[in-house]
Amino acid sequence: MTMLSRYPKPIDIVSGRTWRYCVVLGVVLCFVLVFGAVLAADALRPVHTYTLTPQVKTLVGEDGNLEVLSSELALPLLRGTMDTLADTRRRRGNPEPTQSLVSFSREGMAGGQRGFSSLADDDADGQADEDWLDGRDNDGDGLIDEDFAAISDAMTAISLTQGSGWAQLEFMQWAGTRLQNALFLNFAAAHELSGVMVPYYRLESGGEPWREMDVFSRRHNLAGQNVTEKATAFVLRQEMPNSGVDLTDPSSLDMSDQPNHTWLGVLVLDQSTTGRAKTFLRPQLAGGTLSLPLSDEPTAAVICVASSWMQLNRLLLDAVTVYEGVKDPVNQQNARWIVSPLCSRCRLEKEVDVAVVAPAEGPASLSFTLESGRSGLLDPDLFVVSGFRLGYPQNILWEPTEGTSLDVSWFQDDLFAGDQNLPNDLYGLLGGVSDHTASGKLIYQFDNFPAELFDILNTGVQVELAGVWLDGRKFVTQSAVNLGAGGVGDVSESGVDASDESEVEPFQMDSLSLSPKLLEGWPNPFHDQIRIEFTIPSSAHELFDWPEGEPIPEGVELAGPIVWSGGQPSVSVKVYSINGQELVALQQGNLGEGRYSVSWNGTDAFGRQVASGTYFCKLQLDDWSITRRLVFIR
Repeated sequence: MTMLSRYPKPIDIVSGRTWRYCVVLGVVLCFVLVFGAVLAADALRPVHTYTLTPQVKTLVGEDGNLEVLSSELALPLLRGTMDTLADTRRRRGNPEPTQSLVSFSREGMAGGQRGFSSLADDDADGQADEDWLDGRDNDGDGLIDEDFAAISDAMTAISLTQGSGWAQLEFMQWAGTRLQNALFLNFAAAHELSGVMVPYYRLESGGEPWREMDVFSRRHNLAGQNVTEKATAFVLRQEMPNSGVDLTDPSSLDMSDQPNHTWLGVLVLDQSTTGRAKTFLRPQLAGGTLSLPLSDEPTAAVICVASSWMQLNRLLLDAVTVYEGVKDPVNQQNARWIVSPLCSRCRLEKEVDVAVVAPAEGPASLSFTLESGRSGLLDPDLFVVSGFRLGYPQNILWEPTEGTSLDVSWFQDDLFAGDQNLPNDLYGLLGGVSDHTASGKLIYQFDNFPAELFDILNTGVQVELAGVWLDGRKFVTQSAVNLGAGGVGDVSESGVDASDESEVEPFQMDSLSLSPKLLEGWPNPFHDQIRIEFTIPSSAHELFDWPEGEPIPEGVELAGPIVWSGGQPSVSVKVYSINGQELVALQQGNLGEGRYSVSWNGTDAFGRQVASGTYFCKLQLDDWSITRRLVFIR
């Protein structure tokens, strides 16, 4: 027994090995936790998230750093970092820690009034907004943060101190559609060695190098007059993968859903060369890093994300207008950070009058008819027809009612990679088209219409056009289709080119539109079943949508009966897919005048359930037709 006890038992051997394995595993786990903690300490700890577009967000950290992130790209579009504020050379290996205070505010917040408000000078010392939201008594009146400016709908104020160095960083965003894609920066800082060191806020591109470029904006003021603005900005363009957004529902489109590129720009809002220390406060550019020098006086800048070159120009210069603010016409007092309203005429703009022209030969085009009082300021790069992006037009024509026609070639993709500036004053090149007094046709020609789109256009039904005005507002409208062989002419509801008078009946020759009351459906969108009601009219007055105030065509009696071929019209009610494929016929045959109804449960002619999405219902009355969009949600 004694000799046997000299040797460990098998269970003791296993236990010893298990113990050693546990020790090693514990050491490894501790190392992983420590390494992870180090990485976490270096990572951006967001205290606020700003949504610039549905696909692009900006995270702001408690240390004042930021990241502009795209949901469609693995890497950030942009990183922003604040320089150290302390003299690290005197603290070898032991840098002074940074202390951070984060505050949130918004316009109208108590203690943070601004502009012409009677409460803007909260402490009644004759000065406004002199006590920053930083937890300190900046104005020396014994009160803290009682007289700050609560700028924008969402403002994050970050106060940093490191040694005797300090920084005050304000990130601001307005929630309205016009400025939602812009993040405003209002930064001030002083290095511990302020006599010899200048602190920088550095904006590093996530890919391509920055380009310094001229930007230009043409807009209407509140009175409808033309206003032009120019500045110098720093621009990036990032190619985007194909978005998974459903473009067949234009009512839900955002500007950022449409393009193949995302444009990003940075603009210092005060570009004057006068004033203290303006010379050394100019931005410095080195490849993919843009450095904004800061001083104890706030430097205002803006970061904009846009879906087209024209929208980026507009956003950057709209930001300048917001920064400059407005002037009180009575006492001439100026208030910064005021969002001025849009042109009153533009805000009340009616639906655009447009035809899709798809000739057998030559480029396809969109032809917009402008009348006096209407606006022609459209973004040429953001048109979507029946769910298809059209991309950049190759040529843009302006054919005024009176005067000389103008022709402008639009830019190609490879221009951005070159040395020259991209064209930006498009509507200046097209003359008077930017005025509310313009009258004529504005034609955008495309050499690259998608082949699938031609299949839809060949059905002759109306199509849906979505687009964006230069001021950022969206529009969605029904567009007629012209399948003629050549130029742009009036287009009838049935898609026949009305310029060929030899083959067109009098009603078609006058390009009358069928009354929208002839075909209606509800609920729309629908889940299970939609009820579709249609009318076989008894008179011309009931058949057509007569423009108010327009003269009645010669020889037409509004109350007179309609002479149909065969005594009764040939009637069909059919549902088509977005690519023009007929799915099911809900009604087909001859019918007399009256109101009828059919229903559709989202199945094709074989009883198969269709997918969620947009479909077209077409009512055909002899040679006349009207189409309505249906949205099916399973």
